[in-house]
Amino acid sequence: GRVAVDETRVHRWNAAVSGWIRSLSHNSTGSLVNKGDLLATFFAPEFLGAQQAYLFSLNSSDRFRAEGNQTPEQTRVAKVGLQQATDSLRNLGMSDIQLEQIAKQRAATESIDIYSPVTGFMIARDVSPGQRFERGAELYRFADLGHVWIVTDLFEKDREFAKPGTLATIHCQGRTFEARMREVLPQLDPVSRRL
Repeated sequence: GRVAVDETRVHRWNAAVSGWIRSLSHNSTGSLVNKGDLLATFFAPEFLGAQQAYLFSLNSSDRFRAEGNQTPEQTRVAKVGLQQATDSLRNLGMSDIQLEQIAKQRAATESIDIYSPVTGFMIARDVSPGQRFERGAELYRFADLGHVWIVTDLFEKDREFAKPGTLATIHCQGRTFEARMREVLPQLDPVSRRL
């Protein structure tokens, strides 16, 4: 069999806005990265207004809490405004880590951080310092190898053994792993007669 990436564990970091790469970490294709590792920083003008709205909402919420004389409707409106401002920044691609930093410092930033969304291997890195990128561009792709597929070929005569749920033992580099057949693809190679 062949070890293959579980396609359900491939994660992509796509740009939600257009911008410019400011700096990069030293990770490259093939590097193991941990969830939350800083990968790059970029500048995108769309973040400036969204950050100002977020800071205004934070300050309004603080002011209402300090005064303590707001109506329930005012409290609800302030919470909704803060949630909308937070969601706006998240939708543009800002991480929770950076949102917390802005809330703590009460200051906007021009450098937006890109953090690894998972622990895994970087299988694509399409960025370089100073690079301009467009909304929708895939900048990074990661594979979480905590769970992998073993793709194997069976001869047509062994088809009876190819049933979802069948247990298998995998021997690899002196180690043994237990596996369960997940699915059997319906393609049969007409030349090799393999399934």
